[in-house]
Amino acid sequence: MNALLRTVVVVLVVGLLTLGVFGLRLAYFPGQFPESHDNEQFQRLRQATDRRMEARQQAVQEYIARRCTLEETMRRFQELDHEWPDYVTPNRKWWPPDEERHHRILIAGVEGILQGQPEELAATLHRLEKDRQQLQAGRRTPSTAEIGNDEK
Repeated sequence: MNALLRTVVVVLVVGLLTLGVFGLRLAYFPGQFPESHDNEQFQRLRQATDRRMEARQQAVQEYIARRCTLEETMRRFQELDHEWPDYVTPNRKWWPPDEERHHRILIAGVEGILQGQPEELAATLHRLEKDRQQLQAGRRTPSTAEIGNDEK
């Protein structure tokens, strides 16, 4: 898939998801946005969304530059989720699990930043997959300290 086309698709999907969240919010909870505050509330939510997207982009850039690990990047995404307004909570049951969603966001961010740099993109995606496998293996395998304590 062409890198430009991939970027356009990612931007469209993120935009549609954002609009869908706002649409669901207004459809399911219309009385919580009094008409006099609609525009003001929308602007605050948009600013929060922009700040969150910028913070995610920064986290992705730090991962690409090897200034942080995959675990640190995922933890940062989790922190950003906790900063997000509570209105998305009722809709979370339709989302993939946080780890999977964050992984997808990271891949899309890497592809967006490294478009036009196929060698670096391939190397970073390979490192990302390797880091993810190691992170998952570390969560499934008890540490040697735990094994030693169990034997005592």
